[in-house]
Amino acid sequence: MEGYWTNNSILFLIGLTFFPRISLLFCNISGNILFWIGWFFLPRIMTAVLATYFYSSTDPLLVILSWLFAIGGETAEKSYGYKIKNKGNKKIIDAEYEIIN
Repeated sequence: MEGYWTNNSILFLIGLTFFPRISLLFCNISGNILFWIGWFFLPRIMTAVLATYFYSSTDPLLVILSWLFAIGGETAEKSYGYKIKNKGNKKIIDAEYEIIN
C-alpha cells in the first residue's frame, strides 16, 4: 500500500485535523452507512480509524498523531460545549426588592 504523502499534501492533512467533516467530504472513500454515521457523530475518530486502516503499515507516526489529535480534539470540543451549555443555565440570585404601594 502506498504512503500518505504519495497522493496527499500537507494542506489536506491540516484540513483533516481542523475541519474533519469538510475534508472527509472531499476525500474519495466509499460512502457506506458506517462512513456517514462516523462523519456525522465522530468525524475526528473516523479520521483516525481511516488513517489506521490505510496507513498503519507505511506511516505509523501519522497514525499515532491522528489518534492524539482525535482524542484531544473530541475531548476539547465536548468540554467546550459543556461549558457553553452550562453558561446559559446560571441560577438567578434573588434580588432584594421593596413593594411600593
